[in-house]
This record gives sequence, structure tokens and C-alpha cells, in this order.
Amino acid sequence: MIMSHVEKMLKVYCTLCQNSPEESRRWQILYHRYISENPMKIDEIVAQFNIDKRTFYRDVNRAMEDLAVLLFGIEALGTWKHGLIKK
Repeated sequence: MIMSHVEKMLKVYCTLCQNSPEESRRWQILYHRYISENPMKIDEIVAQFNIDKRTFYRDVNRAMEDLAVLLFGIEALGTWKHGLIKK
């Protein structure tokens, strides 16, 4: 049941990301790195999309924030960002 929810939310996120080229790239990066049956290495993704590694990590972090909200609700955003805050 949980995996069904995850799969549905991934489809929702994919659909939502079709609104702009930047969001579409974010989905493609996430897909190629973590979801594909043949995940790509970071260097391969950076080369394919002609982006900097910083852009890769920024896109992945943004995608994870978006997915956390889809999967767990808006409350997940606070816990996700909390983990990124340096003390």
C-alpha cells in the first residue's frame, strides 16, 4: 500500500514538472539518478544536461522537498529543511 502511494506521487510529480523547462529538468535528473532501472552517475547527468554539479544538487534538493510534501504533507517540508540547517 505504501509503495502504491509512492508510485502515484512520483507520477503526480512527473506531471507537475511538465509546466516549465527547469521543472522538467528537475524531474529528469531525479529519474535518471534514482528511479531508472539503470541509474546514471552524477557526472553522466551533469554532462547530459550540460549543467554544473551545483545545479545538479540544487535540483535534487528541490525535487526531494517537493516529493516530501507530496508524500507526507506540508509538515514534511519543515523536517526536511531542518536537516539542512547548519548549527
